[in-house]
Amino acid sequence: NITDSEGKEHGILVLMRNVTQEKRLAKQIKQYTENLERLVAERTMELAESEEKYRALFEKAQTGFFVHTNGIIEAANPAICEMTGVDADTAIGMSIFDFIPYEEDREKVKEGMQKRLSGEPVSTYTIRIRKTTGEFFYGSVSASVISPADKRFLVNVIDVSRDVELENERKRTQEQLWQASKLASIGELAAGIAHEINNPLMGIINYAQLIADDLTENSDARQFVNGIISEGEQIASTIRNLLIFARQEKQEFSPEEITDVIESSLALVEHQLKKDGITIIREFQSNLPTVNIKSNRIKEVFVNILSNARYALNEKYPLSDENKIIKIHTDTIVENGEKKIRVQFYDSGIGIKKEDIPKLFDPFFTTKKGDQGTGLGLSISYGIIKEHRGNIEVESVYGVYTVVTVTLPVEE
Repeated sequence: NITDSEGKEHGILVLMRNVTQEKRLAKQIKQYTENLERLVAERTMELAESEEKYRALFEKAQTGFFVHTNGIIEAANPAICEMTGVDADTAIGMSIFDFIPYEEDREKVKEGMQKRLSGEPVSTYTIRIRKTTGEFFYGSVSASVISPADKRFLVNVIDVSRDVELENERKRTQEQLWQASKLASIGELAAGIAHEINNPLMGIINYAQLIADDLTENSDARQFVNGIISEGEQIASTIRNLLIFARQEKQEFSPEEITDVIESSLALVEHQLKKDGITIIREFQSNLPTVNIKSNRIKEVFVNILSNARYALNEKYPLSDENKIIKIHTDTIVENGEKKIRVQFYDSGIGIKKEDIPKLFDPFFTTKKGDQGTGLGLSISYGIIKEHRGNIEVESVYGVYTVVTVTLPVEE
């Protein structure tokens, strides 16, 4: 209304505005809002479904999965818990390095994390993972980055212990074949050298014998020549034993006197034992029955035992000592109603640590320093004695003594 100063109405003022565009915009905004809410709801549902699928995969996977942020575990699936023996609740908050005790393996993990965060490609790697029992298993590890900023990772672990074991066994077998080939070559070389020495040696002995025949019986010269003949025959005997020992042809079982086999074995190492000042004490029971054996194979066992005893004595007594003794004892015993011959080799050398005794017959295990042992001697000896239906045992006190006992069934 339009009024004057006295309040009288003189007309009406009408203002009009077009709001059609505003209503149209409001309607569009409402539609956009509704569409956005619908899209958010759909996306939320998709995320929930995706998370549920991820959770199901995480929980039911046969391989181990866990999530960690900068090394601190946030989640662990049942498979990894079963592998390590740690339940999921206990695992949360633990460091991944609680399960990786070896520094070289820790370095692999740290290097892998850094490379992944920087976007570098990283192949899977194998590390040793400790269980709650203290045992280890070999795990093949791969990982993906969830959040680079938080250093958050999803890690997959596959137990490949069986694969590693098979590969190690393959390598051991390959090494054993190589060692066997090398030993065979050494045997052939020894046989060749023995033949080369034997021929001129026979000439020396024969010439010395011709000289002796021209000398009077009691002359000094005759005594010297007889000494040459005697020493030459001793060398010839050693060479004969070496040739027998180096033979590779198949040998059949035959009845043998065990003392003869022991003496033949001693002849092969006699020079080294004398050089080291080692005394041999024989305690042989008389009238021992024969044993049905492959003499060369048993000789191989005895030579190995004697060589080990020599090493042990030299380790304990580097110089001459009256206690550098190897005692060899033979007798008969009855085990499980079966008569057997027992041969015991005793030495007062350095001995063997208690924890090492169960591993003595394992291939490639040795307590010798450096390259002084292949770790095959006792392993091969064990196989030979088992082939003869016998037994070989080791008793030792570290720093005091060692006794190796071999038992063989008596030939009936």
